[in-house]
Amino acid sequence: MSDLKIINIQFKDPNENKNTNVNEKQSKKRAITTTALWKANEKDISVEKQQDYIKELKTNHIQSTNICKVISRQIKQKISGYRNQDILKNKLEKEKLISFEKTITLLDDCKLSCYYCKEQVLVLYENVREPTQWSLDRLDNDFGHNVGNVVISCLSCNLRRKTMYHERFAFTKQLNIVKKM
Repeated sequence: MSDLKIINIQFKDPNENKNTNVNEKQSKKRAITTTALWKANEKDISVEKQQDYIKELKTNHIQSTNICKVISRQIKQKISGYRNQDILKNKLEKEKLISFEKTITLLDDCKLSCYYCKEQVLVLYENVREPTQWSLDRLDNDFGHNVGNVVISCLSCNLRRKTMYHERFAFTKQLNIVKKM
């Protein structure tokens, strides 16, 4: 007998056993998009139009009543959610909690751009967990969603920042590396 051993190794493509007909996960539509109030078409939900609607709400000269009603209701629901979040985490200070009017002012002042990445945020959006939807990010996570402790950010930046210091996170998002040849 010879001392030579033969080992046969069969390499398989790791994707071979996977079903190639797997459907991509479809984004779930928000419940509001099925209601009669949601009469927005593409031109009504452009970022420029959304900025106009926020200005209408801020100045109280509302011309686009249906869409402004939707925006107003959605902002109030979000503030209510932030209030509940603060209650659960024992961070609620009722007299300092951000109001609807202050939120509208923040949205108008930032011109619907994220504090961190400077990308446009959406007030009207169709998909649940839309990464570009507006959110209120707490600068100091030891306090609630209070006036002076929140900035407008996209959901993506808000979730990525977690507990990192806000200025450091903003620096990393706005950093441009230029390579010279």
